[in-house]
Amino acid sequence: MRISGGTLKGLIIPRTSKHVRPTMEKMRLSLFSILGNITNLHFLDLFSGSGIVGLEAYSRGAVATLVERDKTTAQRIQKSIHTHHISLRIYSMPVEVFLRKKQALFDIIYCDPPFAYRYKADLLRKIACSSLITSKTLIILHHPKNEHLLLKGLLETKDIRHYGQSSLHFFTLPVEKVI
Repeated sequence: MRISGGTLKGLIIPRTSKHVRPTMEKMRLSLFSILGNITNLHFLDLFSGSGIVGLEAYSRGAVATLVERDKTTAQRIQKSIHTHHISLRIYSMPVEVFLRKKQALFDIIYCDPPFAYRYKADLLRKIACSSLITSKTLIILHHPKNEHLLLKGLLETKDIRHYGQSSLHFFTLPVEKVI
């Protein structure tokens, strides 16, 4: 995998596991084109897997935080970033624990759970009710194209983009939920 833009453009990042499904380069290019300038924004990469999305955000100037449950995978990401003197935080814990315990604010939250993960709607509810977001936080979910989420007004859809069998779903808090 290679970083497609920013200060680390062209840097090859080794796969962390044969079981990890890295985000396609075409989708990453599109995602970061949609996001525009993210310099100094706080970017949270949940279910980091290979870490490529969080590293891409860092390369483009964001303050990146990665969360990956699998300790071996998190250690491989840590080794890769240490080798290249990259400064970002990696938490090796379940995403649900991070959402419950962490006290920080993020401008962008990118969620890329395994496609078989059955609790995506619940995950989005936990994010929406967490102390991690503000009225301006953009939440992005990468999920199978044919999967539909029922959120009952908890989050407002801002955009949906399709890439092959995948979709990126962009959410914010609804205007009436903003205090």
